[in-house]
Amino acid sequence: MRYNTSKVLFTLYMSSNNSHIVLSRKYRPSRFLDVVGQDITIKVIRNAILLDRVPHAILLTGTRGIGKTTIARLIAKALNCTSLMDNGEGCGMCSNCVQIARMQHPDVMEIDAASNTSVNDVRDIIETAQYMPLHSRYKIFIIDEVHMVSNSGFNAILKTLEEPPSHVKFILATTEFRKIPETIISRCQRMHLRALSQFELTEYYINVLEREGCKVESGVVDMVAEAARGSIRDGLSILEQALTVALFNDRCSPVITLDDIESLLGKVSLLTIAEILRDVAYSDTHAALEKSRKLYDGGANEAKAILEAMLTVVYECIMQSDSLKESDSCLNILLKDSRVMDRAFLLKAWNLLIELQKQAKYTADITKMLEVVLVKMSYVGTFENTDKLMDVLKMIISDEIVQPSFISDGVNDTRTTEDFFYRIERLINDIIAKGRSELLYVVSNELKIADVDHEYCIIKANPISDEKKAYLISHLTEVTGKSWKLEFTTNAECFTYSELKKQRQDLTLKKMQDAPFIQSIRQFMSDFEVDRTIHDDKD
Repeated sequence: MRYNTSKVLFTLYMSSNNSHIVLSRKYRPSRFLDVVGQDITIKVIRNAILLDRVPHAILLTGTRGIGKTTIARLIAKALNCTSLMDNGEGCGMCSNCVQIARMQHPDVMEIDAASNTSVNDVRDIIETAQYMPLHSRYKIFIIDEVHMVSNSGFNAILKTLEEPPSHVKFILATTEFRKIPETIISRCQRMHLRALSQFELTEYYINVLEREGCKVESGVVDMVAEAARGSIRDGLSILEQALTVALFNDRCSPVITLDDIESLLGKVSLLTIAEILRDVAYSDTHAALEKSRKLYDGGANEAKAILEAMLTVVYECIMQSDSLKESDSCLNILLKDSRVMDRAFLLKAWNLLIELQKQAKYTADITKMLEVVLVKMSYVGTFENTDKLMDVLKMIISDEIVQPSFISDGVNDTRTTEDFFYRIERLINDIIAKGRSELLYVVSNELKIADVDHEYCIIKANPISDEKKAYLISHLTEVTGKSWKLEFTTNAECFTYSELKKQRQDLTLKKMQDAPFIQSIRQFMSDFEVDRTIHDDKD
């Protein structure tokens, strides 16, 4: 019988190492010095320990996997160490340090608030706190995910937390700081642990892989650090899986490849995403959908991964960041494509994707929803860019619209609404500049004007009373500094400035509404609102 030697060796290796410890536990810091990225918090804690000024209640806050529980244990070790070092570290050698590291110390109790939420659980803690420690200086309660405690539980512990016995220290940890009552927060000294930067995570993971004797392809560690999103533990969990794959392939010299990480993370090629974005910008919906479906077939079975990648590419395009300019050639081409880089298109695409991301929280499979969003984005792509939009609007507004009523008594009048309107408006602006509101009202609403000649200072209008005529001539001359004449006519239809302004607005609006460009926008918005209404009804 023949055996696969490598598989036999791997099986023997695994069977002889039943006590395997995952990376996140293997590299858990055993000293304050080993904690990554929390320098100011560690400095405060060390100084408090050395000066014997450790508060009776500490609240550690921050995102998951950045060391809250680890720091709580290190504090417990330092407080109960029988041979405290000069830098505030526990010695790690005394019985107290060893037992606390193993979580076997009778005076240090780590409680999971997620499974001990009731008021009775809290009363047990209060009762236990009354007894003196058995083997050390302090009785220490580490309460993890403290925000899960019930309101009645919080109320029960308020007094003890405010004035605990001198031999008791509380160390609370939470990822949901805002869910903790203010009355609890005010009784603690809060220490916030920040999420680590991608650079800090990259350096840390490189060090871990070197200690594990594992090589990696270029870009692997950066991808893991990005996926970790500031959490050391999340990145180590990814590396643990990748290392298992690499060891199975070659135990002697394991190598973690970029393909391995992409498969584990369900990563999507940004090049393909860039091509999809370009397709929808040019309204090639069929090509965009075909490429997105190939991504599913290629292993990116979660549409959420495609959504995240699309958000990344759209964001980089909007910001036009250096990382985009230095990346793959296809992404770089997007910067030179005015259709894709149109700000209105990108912002609309961003809004559609963000809306889908919100909906994705409530459904397991968003494949069909993503495809509908791609179709909507392609509708956005059918619209011209914003510069073209402004040109169209200017063209619509500046077009001369012939006023049919100007043709009177068989005489062809060549005046246009625009020229006629602006001649009257010039006179109106002169009146406004002088602040003559009464004169402005008369000229705008009572004087039916046929024409205004600024060169010869003549106003042609329908007949008015001699008194009002004298008033207008006198005040117009005073306002403009020119001697105006008012001539009456009945050969042309006349309008007040207010009537003409309203006619002009109505005609311009009608022409805009009838324009094919505007019709496309109206149709798109109608479809969008219908879809939104259907979605709201379902909610």
